[in-house]
Amino acid sequence: MKVAKAHKCFEGPLEVGDGTYYNMCLAQLSDGDWAEVELHYQNFNAAYDDAHWLNRSPYPLEVDEQCLTSTLN
Repeated sequence: MKVAKAHKCFEGPLEVGDGTYYNMCLAQLSDGDWAEVELHYQNFNAAYDDAHWLNRSPYPLEVDEQCLTSTLN
């Protein structure tokens, strides 16, 4: 499993429209590149909790890279 490290949430939680939410985050991919990524959640509270934690913690959130929607910089 390739792991990306989300370092900061810069927008969100945003509603997709089907009752799910996502956060736009800055992440370092496993190959060292940086990208803007969408982290998707089943409910608002989970998205809010991760956004709140990411913006206040010195530690990145590690996520499976294959589950990301990303835009490479």
